[in-house]
Amino acid sequence: MLIDDEKKAVKNLTLLIDEFCENIEVIGSANSVNEGVKVIESHKPDLVFLDIEMPFGTGFDLLSQIENVDFEVIFVTAYNQYAIKAIKNNALDYILKPVGVEELRQAISRVQVKRDAFVKGTVDGRLESLLESMSSKKELPVKLALPCDGGYEMVLIDSIIRCEASINYTVIYFEKGKKVTASKTLKFFEDLLPEGNFFRVHQSHLVNLDKVDKYFKSENSYLHMCDSSNVPISRRKKVEVDNYFLKK
Repeated sequence: MLIDDEKKAVKNLTLLIDEFCENIEVIGSANSVNEGVKVIESHKPDLVFLDIEMPFGTGFDLLSQIENVDFEVIFVTAYNQYAIKAIKNNALDYILKPVGVEELRQAISRVQVKRDAFVKGTVDGRLESLLESMSSKKELPVKLALPCDGGYEMVLIDSIIRCEASINYTVIYFEKGKKVTASKTLKFFEDLLPEGNFFRVHQSHLVNLDKVDKYFKSENSYLHMCDSSNVPISRRKKVEVDNYFLKK
């Protein structure tokens, strides 16, 4: 199902799917939030391509009106960086306009893998968390979706103390001694987490600055975190760390 207020965009996406995407059939479309709710409820699609910015409402408004979201969603947007960060935080998919063939194929492939690996036909807690983030009107998303056995675990971003690189993986340390190993690089989390709170103080370490207990300045400077761990600060990052704490 394709939902976009631009009829030309719907037509172009339909042509791309028909020509380049196997095992995908377009069963209908809509050009507004109200119309989209009706066609979703009547056609019961497996996957919805959903525009974010539409007149008289957004794609998030549409989803909040559907009682049982038992389909996958790929958001389609031309901008809205805050929405994109919220979508990425909740491990949902999006593609940017104008839509390219390879980007479209990759997004569909990722959705198919998620449906096979986790619970089919549901976006579980990811969508609920996304809608909560968007409706709260806060400046930044408050939750992060981490892959776990059988689905995703929604964790509070504020509960993260630090992230540590482990080759192509990242070990995430939380309050109360919890830790999770994620199959993403540290750079992935550096881009994803709020830059005002999280700072990469070392090639292998990304810290939540709100969880720093003490800053030890010496030849080998380091941060003493609230979980009693010590995180080294690289020489090239030392000035930025100094500047941050001077402003406190």
